[in-house]
Amino acid sequence: VDRASSNLRSFYFSGGYYGKKQSLRAVIMSGTEHTYASWFGVTGDQLKNEADRTFNWAGYYTDTLGNTRYYDNQTDNYRQDYYQLLFSQELAPTWMLNLAGHYTKGIGYYEEYIDENYYYGTPWIKLPDSSTIIPSHVQQRWLDNDFYGATWSVNHSVEKLEVNIGGAANRYTGAHYGKIIWQNYGSSFPVDNRYYDTPSEKNDLIFFAKATWKFCRSWYLMGDAQLRTIDYSFYGLDNNGAEVPGQKKYTFFNPKGGITCEPNNWHKWYASVSIGQKEPVRSDRSEEHTSELQSHHDLVC
Repeated sequence: VDRASSNLRSFYFSGGYYGKKQSLRAVIMSGTEHTYASWFGVTGDQLKNEADRTFNWAGYYTDTLGNTRYYDNQTDNYRQDYYQLLFSQELAPTWMLNLAGHYTKGIGYYEEYIDENYYYGTPWIKLPDSSTIIPSHVQQRWLDNDFYGATWSVNHSVEKLEVNIGGAANRYTGAHYGKIIWQNYGSSFPVDNRYYDTPSEKNDLIFFAKATWKFCRSWYLMGDAQLRTIDYSFYGLDNNGAEVPGQKKYTFFNPKGGITCEPNNWHKWYASVSIGQKEPVRSDRSEEHTSELQSHHDLVC
């Protein structure tokens, strides 16, 4: 693919103490990536011509003389750092306690040249010599995220029964914003202005219990239940500059039951019934808010 490139780096470090009945381990890892955009496809006609099969639309624009150009820094850039502390303690011969704390920092952006100001509806610009020019700009769309929390579990294991009880408490805070770092003519945005900015927060609390019982020589019963509560909010401006507030609280109960048969080392039969529920993704909430505004407008009219 034309101009496709990537530069990735990472490191991993782990160290710990391991005793007879307890262990403590620390993990630190980090990764960065710098990638030139190359995820656009080609047309059917281009596929027929071998010379066009590597064509890449990323960064494509025309200069003031009508010449085809490609923006050099049409890139995706991201870094993520992980910090984890893991502790295990044997409480009794059949009981084990596990605790973990974690923190993840993520920050990055992708940069792109926009040959037409389609996000903001700016028309073509008429110059003093009666010629016209397409308003163009370079934008960056940023993520700046923090995710941290703790998990715990107690495991009980005997000959035919294994029980796990635990939970987790996590918090996420994130900034999502776009910046204009260059523009030609006519844009109403000052350089380096945030044309949208939607900070968000999410608090997640989880409790679970799981048990597996071997009730005869080759048959197992399994039961699993999860209770999850979420407090989710975001606010600010979307791509079109409209306010997008959103605050929701969710409670989910996800049960699961199953049965397994292992007649020998070569065969396993398994069946289960479960209910799985989760919160909508961020784009779903934005669309939901837009729909709510439209419904309110219809009612007023």
